Amino acid sequence: MFFGSGTVNPGDVALDWLPKFDTRSLNYKISQRSDLAVHQPRSRNWRQFYWLNQGNVPGCTGWGECMVMGASPRSRRVDDLVAMARYHEAQKQDQWVGENYEGSSVLGAMKAGVLAGDFREYWWATRMVELLTGISHHNGMEWGTDWYTGYFYPDSDGFINPTGKVEGGHAYAVNGLTVYWQRGFYFAELDERSADPLWWVKYINKHETYFRIDNSWGQKWNKTGSCKVRYEVVEDVMMPNDSEFALPRKLKAAA
Repeated sequence: MFFGSGTVNPGDVALDWLPKFDTRSLNYKISQRSDLAVHQPRSRNWRQFYWLNQGNVPGCTGWGECMVMGASPRSRRVDDLVAMARYHEAQKQDQWVGENYEGSSVLGAMKAGVLAGDFREYWWATRMVELLTGISHHNGMEWGTDWYTGYFYPDSDGFINPTGKVEGGHAYAVNGLTVYWQRGFYFAELDERSADPLWWVKYINKHETYFRIDNSWGQKWNKTGSCKVRYEVVEDVMMPNDSEFALPRKLKAAA
């Protein structure tokens, strides 16, 4: 069942991302690739062309993957049927045997994307600098994290906050990053910049810098279909848990 309301409450949707990070993924981190080297981030908003609506149908990993594919650069035409099929393939490829269960992992979704020929490969982030690099210099990512009650109700500025309890696990596309710098960034000495490739990290304004989530609950959710999450929430709440942050390397242009 797909819904058209702009309001989504706990129980209206299937939260079925399953938290089981595969430690073998640590061999495929963004920072370990020479062509994906960690760089100073810049604001980037990849345009979303195809807004999907999962409703209360299980399969957020498939929908999250498709919301990454549907955004620039190299967007591909996707719809809810493609997302559902991708979810079922993710179940075949994930860490659990069979398909007699509800949910899947971002790892399963990434494997499904490679099999379908949409991704050349995929890489992982376990540090904030890798998240910043992936989104600002390459393309959107799929995240799988705990989903708190407060995330259902973005505040008046569109930000989600980890209030209430964990309602379940959710996978979604993150297709944007807006970076704010603290005072002193633009005046950092040249010797500081040359001595450490990560010199810029201490100048990030963690409260103002944020990521843009393109959710799979229809474009009416939160009025635009998207919400924002602050750097500090990702660093303090999302990353310490058994979350998945995957960067697919997209291949195909829009059909």
